[in-house]
Amino acid sequence: MPWEKGVGLTPLPEPGKTDYLAGLVSDAVANGARVMNPNGGIVDRTFFYPAVLYPVNNKMKVYYEEQFGPVIPVVPFENDTEPVSYVLNSHFGQQLSLFGKDSKRIAHYIDAFANQVGRINLNTQCQRGPDSFLSMGERIRRKERFLWRMRCAFFRSGRWWQPRRRQKTKRSWETYSATASPHS
Repeated sequence: MPWEKGVGLTPLPEPGKTDYLAGLVSDAVANGARVMNPNGGIVDRTFFYPAVLYPVNNKMKVYYEEQFGPVIPVVPFENDTEPVSYVLNSHFGQQLSLFGKDSKRIAHYIDAFANQVGRINLNTQCQRGPDSFLSMGERIRRKERFLWRMRCAFFRSGRWWQPRRRQKTKRSWETYSATASPHS
């Protein structure tokens, strides 16, 4: 189970999920994809071994369906308009990952996807939700809470309040020397 030390693969919690994922893999293979990793797509009761599928095309169910399982479809493309068009026409858009070294090309993708997806990951895999990053709603709530606290802190009794300034005490060397004994 996931809480046991050394566990790297856990069962899927939904009944029928392994059959659904196996069906996606079978459909992709029937339409020209290959499973690229050893044991990929093998089912053992409620365990489904992760499958990397390549090349995936628009004839396959996995191209259109958001399956929330360990099936990784890899879609090759010829030009930069193809992935942009795919994302614009998709019903999904939670997050995406961009990998590359060409900053101008990456910037083009970021500009195209900024208003289409919730999160863009650069040279890293997609991340789980609020576990590691705050959702947009939570960020807004925290900002509003912070602004309300600031307003309450600086507004007292119907008039703007400013914090008191500390009285600076002037201590000269002579004053210090007179009060501090070198023998204490």
